[in-house]
Amino acid sequence: MSPSSRNGLRPHPSSSPIPPPFKPSLDEVLNHLRKQLLKRDEPTSITIEARDFRRLWAELSDKEKRRIAYDSSKSKLVLHMVGFVHETVTHTLLQGFYDAYLQLPLIYRNKIRIETNSPCIRFGGEYRGSRKIPDIGVQGDDEYGIPQMRLIVEIGVSQTYESLVVVVSLSEFPAYSSPDPSRLVDVPVEEMGQTLFRRVESPLGPIEFEGITWFGSISAFVEMWAKDPVTGSARLASDRMDLFTSDSPVLGLHLSDIVPIPSELDRPIKFEWGNMQITKAMKMTAIERYQIATGDRADAGDSNYVP
Repeated sequence: MSPSSRNGLRPHPSSSPIPPPFKPSLDEVLNHLRKQLLKRDEPTSITIEARDFRRLWAELSDKEKRRIAYDSSKSKLVLHMVGFVHETVTHTLLQGFYDAYLQLPLIYRNKIRIETNSPCIRFGGEYRGSRKIPDIGVQGDDEYGIPQMRLIVEIGVSQTYESLVVVVSLSEFPAYSSPDPSRLVDVPVEEMGQTLFRRVESPLGPIEFEGITWFGSISAFVEMWAKDPVTGSARLASDRMDLFTSDSPVLGLHLSDIVPIPSELDRPIKFEWGNMQITKAMKMTAIERYQIATGDRADAGDSNYVP
């Protein structure tokens, strides 16, 4: 019998055993991850150790991997959004890169590759073991002709990389959640779509139909990050610019940031933000959400609805 028991005293709470924190099994994490992957336009993150992430990665399909980034320095797995808004922004950025690229003579174009959905796994130091398939990757040959990742574009949530990173952050307010099924009206999706596209909306939302908000108001900013050559840490390399209120956000990117070229051939890389057609993408997202909520799309469950 302990002295405290003999004296009729209870042990101090700090001396009581503390149960270990709950840790879900790999199968539970995988099931949760796949449910989250159904939410095409909603970024999210999961904390998972590097050893468990390697096992999880082996279980994922190539299609699933294209949505996933892993930052080993923070043990953070991030799911990136896809969908109409995401693809509209990606198209605008790709157009800017290709317009600048096509101005170069063939000898320099052969030294540049502009790619989407290409793996980026060359991480060192504290980021060893990280994985990412960036939205856009721009490679340029070094002096030996070896392709090097010069610039990465991230739409949604950014990770830290060894190269220049352009970050486009998109926000919807309020965040979408599926309505209670009892509030839904019995209107064919085609009629809903025709109503939305005939109607003049506020360019930045919200998108409403029959008293339900199917897409909130959207905001976005763009900024550029670079690795500090002295400290090795990421630093902001441009002003943060609002995509929808600035006249024409200019990042200050040039072709010479990607590949060494003569100064007379150097050109700024410009993006036509004003032609992005973001309202159309928002309406298409609203129609897709309506399809899912009303069960019109047989291959997708309504994973957003919380009763």
